[in-house]
Amino acid sequence: MQLRDLHIHSRFSGDCDTELTDICERAISSGVREVAFTDHVDFNPLDGSYYYLKPVPYLDEIGRCRDIYGDRLTIRSGVEISEPHIYVAETERLLTSHQFDLVIGSLHWVGSRPDWNSHYFEGFTFDEGMRAYFDELERMVTDPRSDFDILGHLDMVRRPVYYSFGRTDIDYAPYEDQIRRILRSLIERGRTLEINTATYRRGMGDTCPSLQVLRWYVDEGGAQLTLGSDAHTADSIAACFDYAAELARAAGLTRLVSYENRQVIWIGLD
Repeated sequence: MQLRDLHIHSRFSGDCDTELTDICERAISSGVREVAFTDHVDFNPLDGSYYYLKPVPYLDEIGRCRDIYGDRLTIRSGVEISEPHIYVAETERLLTSHQFDLVIGSLHWVGSRPDWNSHYFEGFTFDEGMRAYFDELERMVTDPRSDFDILGHLDMVRRPVYYSFGRTDIDYAPYEDQIRRILRSLIERGRTLEINTATYRRGMGDTCPSLQVLRWYVDEGGAQLTLGSDAHTADSIAACFDYAAELARAAGLTRLVSYENRQVIWIGLD
């Protein structure tokens, strides 16, 4: 499989200090063919990365890496925007002022609850927390003002489930109807589903999403797929992609996509 990692963070994210050049060097030495820098864009004042990204120096550094490594590595420019359905005006200003190859839309906050740590479930039962998460995710995906190309880590809630309940096995069957609505909205709007390997890499259970959800995606007619490590260190680039590809094949998917200037490029899975 030709490795293409379309979800990578660098020092331009508030939770990462890895240099872009270190990522490029590691990618080339590991046989990775394509990377996308997708640093965090957070407009929520509660987030530690609130307005952390500075687009001009960020894009300048990506351009410098293309000058150095462009003959050996395809380098895409991207961002990961949190809650684009809530911060509509801020998202529009960013995306009309700067050109990116791809935009990941992610849910990191459900109201005032961060969905990546144990605080998320405080005052919630397991089922209440799960339903609140998927309610907000459905709002994000279906809102016509929500501007993104790829849905990042569909079931990010897997992380607080692990931290709060110690669970690595999650059956999404009780939420199937709602998850299918989310997947149908992605498909109808020409957007892409990501297999994010970070939770699997960290021992939190399966990828985001698991084979169960991937099969629902294919069943609904989904075909557009990217693989993302969500790497914050160079040694995590393209981690567990062999396993992610196995899941994709088992679900019936045969191709991946990449993006250039926010346009889909189809690529064979093998």
